[in-house]
Amino acid sequence: MTSAVFPIATAAALQQNVVTVRLLALCPMLAVSVSVSAALTLGVLTTLVMMSTGTVVALLRHQVPDAVRLPVLLLLTASAVVLLDLAMAAEAANMHRQLGIFLPLIITNCAVLARLELFARKQQPLAAAIDGAASGIGMTAVLVLLAFLREFFATGAVATFQLFPASSGFVAAGLPAGGFILFGLLLAVINKLKKRTDLLKGCV
Repeated sequence: MTSAVFPIATAAALQQNVVTVRLLALCPMLAVSVSVSAALTLGVLTTLVMMSTGTVVALLRHQVPDAVRLPVLLLLTASAVVLLDLAMAAEAANMHRQLGIFLPLIITNCAVLARLELFARKQQPLAAAIDGAASGIGMTAVLVLLAFLREFFATGAVATFQLFPASSGFVAAGLPAGGFILFGLLLAVINKLKKRTDLLKGCV
């Protein structure tokens, strides 16, 4: 199993990235990617849900009949999200308010359900945990990168450093339309790099 850790993680985070490859979770991605802190928080919480729920689904894979499979997946996901929601409300109230409805909506996040349905319910618990963690990390990386770009172009700031006046920023970057544009450009760059990598592999 140890030798399979890297292939599973690489496939989940890169080759089957839930955002850039499968184009899932686009709604919460565009909603929370106006802020790096919010994007990172939602990404980490989603990763915890995917990893924990995936492990439980793998453990119960022989006990759950196909007829009730999807309700069970939703129930397990909802349980994990409710616990995280209560913890966030108690320990990080400001961020909890900033995430708003998109924290409880992790329950119906297509990225989470897709990994549970396509991978976790057919694998051993360790493999499911690795896949959930890697899928979440891959999604988080895209969220944070997009949030960084949107925040930079909209406000001119990187972390606490103001590189140019906020009044000179590209205000649309903070709006949904600007998010779509930057996400499209990001996808174009990723696909270009992927094609170049594939060409280099073919030349070896």
